[in-house]
Amino acid sequence: MKQKHKKLLLVLEELLRHLCQELAVMPYAIFRVFFPKPDGRRRSHPISKFLRRYLEKRKLKSILGVNLILLVCITNLILRPISAFDVVKQEPTILPQPEENVVTTTVFRKPVGGRLCQDFHRWHPAIDICAPIKTPIIAIADGEVIEASYSRLGWGNTVVVKHQINNQEYYSRYAHLAVIQVKVGDQVTDLKIIGNIGMTGWTTGPHLHLELRTKTGQALNPAEYLPTFNYFLAGKK
Repeated sequence: MKQKHKKLLLVLEELLRHLCQELAVMPYAIFRVFFPKPDGRRRSHPISKFLRRYLEKRKLKSILGVNLILLVCITNLILRPISAFDVVKQEPTILPQPEENVVTTTVFRKPVGGRLCQDFHRWHPAIDICAPIKTPIIAIADGEVIEASYSRLGWGNTVVVKHQINNQEYYSRYAHLAVIQVKVGDQVTDLKIIGNIGMTGWTTGPHLHLELRTKTGQALNPAEYLPTFNYFLAGKK
């Protein structure tokens, strides 16, 4: 093994010596790559000629071949080959539970008989239910009244009820009431009338403004959770 390394060093020294000699003429060779002699004959690339002169020597080829074989053998011994049948064990990924549960339509009930006269959208995070004035209103689910007052934000007489459903809190708001028939702290059910359809606040006609929100304040579309309404809206039935 020492002899082979010694031979390799001698070859490398010879290669380095010839490399230094070639560097002296390298500028001219590079010049000829871009500006060949105008005799029309195709010549080998100067760099290719330079490398071929040394790499085709028998001694160098044999030494490089032996060392390459040794390198492959050592690599195979050190690194365990991975079988195609090896199974990579992974821990199961547990998805986090949603912060808020989705309630179903069977949980809520209609607060009043009537027709849907305005849909839920970005600038109106609620639905409007049109019904005759003084029509009784009930809460969409059992809960506790946490607000019952006249609002200066355009809601007029308004009631807010907190609901506890599937260990989650939801809040429903009823606005434009003609009369409020509950007070803060009251427990409401489907038998308890909380108010009547009116026109208090900013409104152009008798209707109920109904909002539904989560504990974090996210507005939900009540029409997606309540039983189906008939529409006063154009193009809807």
